[in-house]
Amino acid sequence: MVDYVVDMCRMAVKEQSLLLTLMIPAAFAANFFFGVNVAIILVVCCVICMAKVWRNGRRQR
Repeated sequence: MVDYVVDMCRMAVKEQSLLLTLMIPAAFAANFFFGVNVAIILVVCCVICMAKVWRNGRRQR
């Protein structure tokens, strides 16, 4: 889990994306304060990132 968080932080800094930057504390808050399962958080973050990539791909056409 720690490795995933470190990789996610590196990617957010590299991309300079507000969405990715806000995703980090949101994922922490979802788990720590609301007790959301980590697997659900990972799936939701993956879906959000895939949607972002898909949207950026459609914009470039």
